[in-house]
Amino acid sequence: MYPAPAGLVEFAVDDPGGFRYFVDRRTLSVGKDGIVRYVLVARSAGAQNVSFEAFRCATAEHRVYALGRADGSWAQSNGAWHPVAAAQPRQITLFREFLCPQKEPVASAQEAVSALERGVRPESGR
Repeated sequence: MYPAPAGLVEFAVDDPGGFRYFVDRRTLSVGKDGIVRYVLVARSAGAQNVSFEAFRCATAEHRVYALGRADGSWAQSNGAWHPVAAAQPRQITLFREFLCPQKEPVASAQEAVSALERGVRPESGR
């Protein structure tokens, strides 16, 4: 599902490039496999990047499944799982502060959305 502006929730990242970062609340899910999936939107003046990504919390890994195109379609990514430590600050912030605190997936998508909306770490992990 391609993100719609009404579904986006912003989260703070210290970014010298001037980007603002959002997660599409409608796409956030916590799988029985312990993987947290979400659509990330990065915006700057005149540019927008969209990606469908995931975290494997227990092993602190990150993956990009697909990249959004300007026409609203998706281009599949052949990206493999990589250590979160090697990811960009936006992914590190999402992992540590909102979606995988203490390397545990949040209890539910709603818990993650609520934490993002409040700008604070979730109350609990799984």
